[in-house]
Amino acid sequence: AITPAEASYLCNRGISVDHDSTANARERKARAANAAGEATMVFYFTCEYKDPGGEPYIVYMGADKYENEGLIEWGQTRDVWFHVDGLSSAHVYLRLPLAAAQDAGVRCGDLLDRIPDPVVEEMCQLVKANSIEGCKRASVMVVWTPWANLHKDETCMQAGAVGFHDSKLRRLRRIDKDKSIVKKLEKTRREAHPDLQQERLQYERDAIRWRKNRDKANRDSKNAREKAERDAA
Repeated sequence: AITPAEASYLCNRGISVDHDSTANARERKARAANAAGEATMVFYFTCEYKDPGGEPYIVYMGADKYENEGLIEWGQTRDVWFHVDGLSSAHVYLRLPLAAAQDAGVRCGDLLDRIPDPVVEEMCQLVKANSIEGCKRASVMVVWTPWANLHKDETCMQAGAVGFHDSKLRRLRRIDKDKSIVKKLEKTRREAHPDLQQERLQYERDAIRWRKNRDKANRDSKNAREKAERDAA
């Protein structure tokens, strides 16, 4: 296999190139970078709506299918993945605030119930707009599922391709084009190159700390009630 730079060099000299080999080389390079935890190009957006607790959502997507490999590899358990069903499209992720994700419980499917409907609509419009074929259609079907439900088999799946561990944890919605929602989101677009591996490790530490503090607060509250009952007896 050859690299894209080598393919360009050969094509400029009239030498035929195996483009499948070029794509495979790019895919292997992307996977090697993900394994090493290297920075991935990510586009971020700001939702118009916030979590019921007042915290903002983080919305992000990869620059292309090769960058999507990093998002698949280093997602967080509080992330929800959106995609146009049956068509090529961007991988758009919604990241819930830390407290909301912990309150959702241990079942990853519970995350879906924590997302307000207007936020789901924003995500669906964004993923539709970032589908080459889907953006041309009046309506498409959009699928979303928790990141933890994504299945990736690198031995047989191409870059950006995913399956599901449990198809019952998917949700589907038909989306009609709404340019006003997309326009608002696109105005908030920004590019960054985060260290996704370190971000996940930090989230896991923060989640453990949050749960410990919650459990301590629950114990203190219980002890205070029991003491009040003893004193009143």
